[in-house]
Amino acid sequence: MEQHEITAPDVRLHYVRLTNHLDVPFTDRHDGVPVSIGPGKSDNFRLDMAAHFFGNVMDHGASFRHVCKRQGWNTPAHLKPSETNPDKTVAELLFSKLEIKPVIYKMVEERPDLEQPIPADPAFAEEATARHAVPIEERQAKPPRAAVRKKRKWTRRAKPAAAPATAPVEAAEAV
Repeated sequence: MEQHEITAPDVRLHYVRLTNHLDVPFTDRHDGVPVSIGPGKSDNFRLDMAAHFFGNVMDHGASFRHVCKRQGWNTPAHLKPSETNPDKTVAELLFSKLEIKPVIYKMVEERPDLEQPIPADPAFAEEATARHAVPIEERQAKPPRAAVRKKRKWTRRAKPAAAPATAPVEAAEAV
């Protein structure tokens, strides 16, 4: 695998991929959301999520200590030598079954040939040819108008006669 300098200007780290080679699902939580990756499965994690789960993925030792704390592999039972491989602890064997790799994209400038025409999208090209198969006169012709029923003229009703104005009672008593 080719080694990349992470701080190089043409390299962008976008994801961290975890492949679970354990016999049990890898489970954790991020921002209150449970995450589970089954045995033999892999998934890409955003950088903030990966830093929460794995710590610094570029430093193997730091990542090992971080995952051990998060998964509970820092107990005395996990720090004992393994029965299958006495050179490694149980925690080291479990961590070795997790494949944590950064997903790095190299971004390069694309220089298009401005003299060449831009090819059309095939889906739009088929739609355009189907649409233009109809002669332009038929496309521009207005559809025939449906028979319209004449509207009745409405007449206004006569306003009711206004009631005669009466003098206020208080004014009459004052006199």
